[in-house]
Amino acid sequence: MLAKISKIARFILLLLLFSIGLLYIIFKSQPVQTWLVKKVTAFLSQELGTKVNVGAVDIDFFKTAVLEDVYIEDQHQDTLFYFRAIKVDYKEYDNLKRIIKLNKLTIEGGKILFGEHKGDSTGNYEFIIDYFAGGPRDPNKPKQVWTIYSKKVNLMNTRFDYFNRNDTAPDFMDFNYNDMSFMNINGELEDFYLVDDSMHFQSKHMECKEKCGLVLTEFAADTKIHMGGLEFDKLILQTPYSNIGNMLVMKSSDWKDYSDFNDKILMKANLKDAIIDSRDLAYFSHYIKNYKTAIFATGYMEGYVVKLKGKNTKLKLFDNTSYEGDWTLTGLPDIDNTLMVFDVNNFRSNYKDLNVISLGNMPTNMATLGTIGYKGNFSGYYNDFVTFG
Repeated sequence: MLAKISKIARFILLLLLFSIGLLYIIFKSQPVQTWLVKKVTAFLSQELGTKVNVGAVDIDFFKTAVLEDVYIEDQHQDTLFYFRAIKVDYKEYDNLKRIIKLNKLTIEGGKILFGEHKGDSTGNYEFIIDYFAGGPRDPNKPKQVWTIYSKKVNLMNTRFDYFNRNDTAPDFMDFNYNDMSFMNINGELEDFYLVDDSMHFQSKHMECKEKCGLVLTEFAADTKIHMGGLEFDKLILQTPYSNIGNMLVMKSSDWKDYSDFNDKILMKANLKDAIIDSRDLAYFSHYIKNYKTAIFATGYMEGYVVKLKGKNTKLKLFDNTSYEGDWTLTGLPDIDNTLMVFDVNNFRSNYKDLNVISLGNMPTNMATLGTIGYKGNFSGYYNDFVTFG
């Protein structure tokens, strides 16, 4: 009897092992994996009311996964997300601790197109946020928060667009904040955390080009992104001409505030030995195209674009011009109608520099004055002002 039971047990064990092996082979088959994922994406397409598609899948269980040609439309049948390839090297999944750990995440050939379509008052991505949020949360139940962590994240040849088709392009600068496109994004991130709706990571290197022509050759920072704002500490921001650091914070009450950036996003910046070239500033003001100089800057800035204040500012520009003091600018980004107030602790320049700044409108009889010093107050517009001092 025991021998028969032993034989039956061995048979059942062999059958179980064979079944597990067969299932592993079946599910390791790329066509089967792709078929299963297409079933999932078909379900998501129906749930979201838009097109979701994955071209191919290759999963090596308990190790890596590759998704190719991942495509999600917005509800206007335009591209919302497209990724030529998403590669995941995974490490750990813990349901009790609600954490997913990855060794590495690589995104290749990505396109992310966020914005507001004509006639809409909300972003084209918000329907996905609303779906996964699952409606209002029961306050009597604890919030289920998952953490996704990746030791490394690589971005390769990715593109990010933001558009607002309910507004027009500004006529005073080349950079169009209503139709931005950052192309050729390549980056290396470390210690990437996604917790609920917040991200924290170390940007070791990032580069890109905006369609207006602005080139970013280096972006590195201790980065935090959450509903309350964007924080960039230990910041290094470089272009072919400029080098800026070391802190930038943009505060908001809601993600929707970014659709009204100039009026609703509170900015704080601390510059330390920054070099800002007029060739980069010229993308944000046609008027600055008249100048060619590097500006050496140190100081603190706070406020909204429409009303900025600076403290303990030190500037050096052109050959012999320097400024120390506080300032307020009200009316940006429209430089022609921006009220400027400067509390000048020390200003020094000469006829040559002032003639360049005034676009050649300095009286010739002032050429003999040599170096000019000033302390006092400057108030008005760039072409109509009064001074006290």
